Amino acid sequence: MKPLLLTIITLFLFACTKHERNKEEKPENVFDEKAYQFLDKGQKDSAFYYFDKARQEYLSQGDSTYAVYALINMAITQEESGDYFGSQETSIQALAFLNENKKTDHPSLAIIYNNLGNVTDRLEDDIKAIGFFEKALFFERDSVNAAVYQNNLALCYREAGKYPEAIQLFEESLKKSIKGGKEYARTLNNIARTRELQNPDLDLKDDYYEALAIRKSLNDSVGLNSSYYYLTKYYEKRNLDSAIWYANKRYNIAVQLKMAADKIDGLKQLINLTTSDQYKHYFKDLNYLQDSVDNARQAARNQFALIRYEVEKSKSENLQLQKDKAEVSYKLTWFRLGFILVLISLMLGYLAHRKHRKRMALEAENQIKANKLKTSKKVHDVVANGIYRVMMEIEHKDDLDRDGILDRLELMYNQSRDISHDKEVEPQDLKYNVSLAALLTSFSSPSCRVLLVGNDEETWNGLNRVILEELKTLLQELMVNMCKHSLADTVIVKFSRVDNLLLIYYKDNGQGMRDQSNLGKGLENTVSRIESLNGDITFESEKGNGLAISIKIPVC
Repeated sequence: MKPLLLTIITLFLFACTKHERNKEEKPENVFDEKAYQFLDKGQKDSAFYYFDKARQEYLSQGDSTYAVYALINMAITQEESGDYFGSQETSIQALAFLNENKKTDHPSLAIIYNNLGNVTDRLEDDIKAIGFFEKALFFERDSVNAAVYQNNLALCYREAGKYPEAIQLFEESLKKSIKGGKEYARTLNNIARTRELQNPDLDLKDDYYEALAIRKSLNDSVGLNSSYYYLTKYYEKRNLDSAIWYANKRYNIAVQLKMAADKIDGLKQLINLTTSDQYKHYFKDLNYLQDSVDNARQAARNQFALIRYEVEKSKSENLQLQKDKAEVSYKLTWFRLGFILVLISLMLGYLAHRKHRKRMALEAENQIKANKLKTSKKVHDVVANGIYRVMMEIEHKDDLDRDGILDRLELMYNQSRDISHDKEVEPQDLKYNVSLAALLTSFSSPSCRVLLVGNDEETWNGLNRVILEELKTLLQELMVNMCKHSLADTVIVKFSRVDNLLLIYYKDNGQGMRDQSNLGKGLENTVSRIESLNGDITFESEKGNGLAISIKIPVC
């Protein structure tokens, strides 16, 4: 059981100390100061908002060092709020500004790799988490922070079943710890649990009770939570009454500390141990807590995404105002010249009209044929798939947004009218990454999660509207195809830009394609759209092993 709260507090203190040390040479940034004020008050959403604005301000001043500090605080805030994928993305953004060969960057690298280890461990990928914690230790020589990283690495070894490696690290920490202190009690408790997992027949209760006594003497509530948990596990197969007693003690401490994850884990232990009518009470509390935690994490992910959107929007509006002022003077200077050019263009247009009348008549005939094909394709992509998306929401969402559904149906009605009148379908007035995320995550359901990676605004910068709208349509087609045929419970869509290529990777864990040589109409449309963008698409699938699709599109 990893002492996550202690790790987070240590990291925040380190970040704050770093800033205090450099206060005299630190560039002025009001956003940064506000961020720390909100952080001290525990208002994480506001702190995240101002750290993001501070990051942009530092970058505009050419100061990447303090921009990295802002990103570190943002990543830890996301991790602490349960937005693990968002925390990974933000940590990777921070790494891009650091150089492993510069010793001054090593403390920041250590914090980032430790945070990546924490979130990766939370996502249950022990092997990758071990690699991140090892990197954190490599770059950190400070004894206080190194002890935290070493403890995290040892716990990760234990979770991966590498007990000798974990015991060796814990024993090194125990030698460095002051007997009777918090660190000593924590390490002693962890060594006992690791040895018990390695050999369940060992009698280790004396070690557990010694750690418990130290924590009681120090009034260490977080430590007591850990001790009660391990004692519950120790007595599960030895003395059921003792196991239930310690499970209740652990649950009460978790309630006192307002630690939702530990309360949930404590209730699960009580349910497994109890054979009385208390089952119903525990189950009721467990369901309520689990729903609350899930809702809080989902709200955090949406909240941080919206905060970044608002910051980027504000920045874009300010740049637009500056641009508008410059254009006023420019337009006044060139107005007369533009008027003359318009007259010349009208004369040339008239002459060109007479010359090309015959050719335009032939082109009109060909255009009619092309428009028929184009219209049928639009009906399938815009109306049919849009209706299917609404059907999915009606089927799977308990808190159905009736007005929202009606708005989308009205939008599809207007789009179908536009198609019938051969008008271009107007895109929604949202940032592209926000509207794309809304589209793809609308296909989530209780039985299927849709996860996005790399869907930030920078990924789409510089792409023209034709490519963006084509991408949205073909991705919608993939999601509809997934819902209809794949039976998947997890879908991952990853976006990235490498040189002059836009890379899209789709992966689900469904039943795969039966016959790759015989694609359905929807996937055939997807292939033709990719080809129209001079791109390349590859399908990888085995029956029963899911579907992977790789898309490469050249962009300027």
